[in-house]
Amino acid sequence: SDRRGAGDGQNNDNGGDDGMKPPISEISRIDELYPASLDDSAWKDTNTPKKKTGNVTSASSSSAGVILPSEDDETDSTTSADMTIDAELLVGKLIKLYSTTDNQYHTGRIIDWRSAVAPGTDPQQIPDMFYGSDLIASTEFLVRFAAGLNGRKTTLLQWIILEEHSVAVATSTVMALRDKGRGINGWRPAQIMLRSCLELIPLRKLISHEDHFGLACFFCEDAHIYIDLDFESTDFFSRAFEMEKKKRLSCSPLKKPKNHHSQIAMMDMLMSAAALELAEQRRVHEWHLLPLYNRYHKRALTMIDEYSMELTLEQEDPSSTSNTDKESLSEANAKKEKETKPLLCPLIPKKGLDRQWIASRLPLMEGGNSLDVMATIRVGRSLASTCKSGR
Repeated sequence: SDRRGAGDGQNNDNGGDDGMKPPISEISRIDELYPASLDDSAWKDTNTPKKKTGNVTSASSSSAGVILPSEDDETDSTTSADMTIDAELLVGKLIKLYSTTDNQYHTGRIIDWRSAVAPGTDPQQIPDMFYGSDLIASTEFLVRFAAGLNGRKTTLLQWIILEEHSVAVATSTVMALRDKGRGINGWRPAQIMLRSCLELIPLRKLISHEDHFGLACFFCEDAHIYIDLDFESTDFFSRAFEMEKKKRLSCSPLKKPKNHHSQIAMMDMLMSAAALELAEQRRVHEWHLLPLYNRYHKRALTMIDEYSMELTLEQEDPSSTSNTDKESLSEANAKKEKETKPLLCPLIPKKGLDRQWIASRLPLMEGGNSLDVMATIRVGRSLASTCKSGR
C-alpha cells in the first residue's frame, strides 16, 4: 500500500480493524504537548519526584514564541490555561515537508500566516471544511524554502495548510534525554517536532494519544527519538535543570574520563547551534511583526520575506573619482578574486547587510520601524574610502 495514501477509512463498530482509524494529529494537540515539553517542575524537588502536569512553570513566553527564563523559579509560573497558543506561535519555526515528487523531506521556515476561511463563511460550517477544529487547522502558513537546500536552485515561497500535507513542525527548543545510560550527561539540546495526521499514518499503531509523547530532533545529529515529554524533556532555559545538572556533576568522581575536554567542546557546539536557531526564530518573528502602512507599496507582496530585499553597498558614480582611485580599486578587486574562501551555509545569505541590525543602531526614524522604512534603507560608501581602507 502507498506510504502516504492510506488512512481515510473509519473504524467499524462490528469488529473492524481499529488500526484503519486516522491518528490524532500532534499539531492539533499543541496546547498539551507544547507546555509539556517545556515543563521543568520535575527538576525542582528531586527528593519527591512526581509526574509533571504539562504546565510551563518556570518560563514566560516572549513575543517571538520563544520561552525565556523567569526571574523567580519558585513563584513565577504560567499554567497551560493561561497560555495563548495560536498560529502566531509557529512563525519563525522550522518545518519539514514530505514531497511525493522527489520522495524526500524539504526543510523550510514559517514566515507568515493568514486565515484560510473565506470572508462571510458561516462559523458553524468551518469545522466541516478543515481537518481539525482548532484555529491552526483553519490557518494557512507561508513557508520559505531557501535555495541551496534539498536540491533547490531558487527560493520557493508557498502557502500551505499544515493538515493537508505530511509535515512536522519544530514547535519548541528543549533539553532532551539522548542517552539514558549516561545519566545527566545524556541530555542534549533538541527540537520537538509535532506531526500532522498524514505524517502519523504509517505509525498509527505505535504512537500514544493519551500521554505526552513527542519526536525529538537533536541538533547536529541525524537522530530522532520518540520521547516522553513529561520526564525526558525540559525547557532549554530551565534554571532548575541547570542547577540540578551542576549539583550531580559536582558529586561525580574527581577522575575525569580521557575524552572529558572533547565532550565539553561538543556540548558547547550543540548549545551554540540551539542558540543560533532561537536567534533566527526571534529575528524572523520580529520582521513578521513590522507593520506596513503603505498598502500600495511596489514591494507590498514580497516585503514579508526579508531575504527578498537584499541590502548591499551602493558605490558612488565612477565618473566622480580620480584615475588613481580607479586603478587602486581594480588592483584590490583582482587580488580579492584570487583569494580562496569557504562556501557559506545555504540558509545564510551569500551577500547583503542586515536591515534589522542597521535599524536597531539608527535613531528612531519618522514613522518608526516598519516595512516601509526598512525598504528605504540605503547604504553607500565611496570608492576613495574603499581604496584607502584596503577593503
